[in-house]
Amino acid sequence: MAQELTERHYTKLVVPSKKTFRILIDSVQLDTLVMEDNSKLRFDLPETILLAENVFVGRNCLWDASGAPGNNAEKSSVEVSKDGTGGGDGTNGNSITSIVFLHSLGNLTIRTRGGKGGSGKNGAAGVSDRGPTPTTTDQKRGGDGGPGGNGGQGGNITFYYATAGFQVAFNDTRQNSVAFDFAGGTGGRGGQGGLGGDIGKTAMPKYEYPQKAQRGASGPSGKDGNNGALFLERLK
Repeated sequence: MAQELTERHYTKLVVPSKKTFRILIDSVQLDTLVMEDNSKLRFDLPETILLAENVFVGRNCLWDASGAPGNNAEKSSVEVSKDGTGGGDGTNGNSITSIVFLHSLGNLTIRTRGGKGGSGKNGAAGVSDRGPTPTTTDQKRGGDGGPGGNGGQGGNITFYYATAGFQVAFNDTRQNSVAFDFAGGTGGRGGQGGLGGDIGKTAMPKYEYPQKAQRGASGPSGKDGNNGALFLERLK
């Protein structure tokens, strides 16, 4: 279980390798921050300010403020010819403002991406004619596919930094690098339209079904979320 940070000031914070610490307040000051390899800080509020005077970052570290994906439309015992339900919207990414002094840096990713929209449910199939005297009155068009959910908006990143004499490479994964991901979430896929039922005709000794009722329309895909904004400045 992730450790939760609720105080506004910490003298020294060490995030162990492969562990996650969750920041549950809108601003936090760290005299020293140590992130071991493959460790993560999770920013849970819509906007958070992080002040860290002495920062030591290992390899493959992450500051994660990304939005949650929307739920895919649930499969249900939907009646024949009913339309599929829509996917849920992804949530917006949170925003991070940070002022840090980097003493050492492996590679860090700061992610405020919006959540992906959920997929829509396929429409149900139409009713087919049955019985020795099929009639077209019972035919039903296939149900329409449900719409995909919209992607969440990307959060903003403001990154003020200074270093202990080294240059930072941006949007890279090598040593001394910081990568930013503030894209909007992608819209979810719309559900497919349900197949039309068989249109029957009387034919003895067996039934023939040479035609199909109209298939339902495919659901529209959800809209992609807007990208967040990036502000980057090196302090003297």
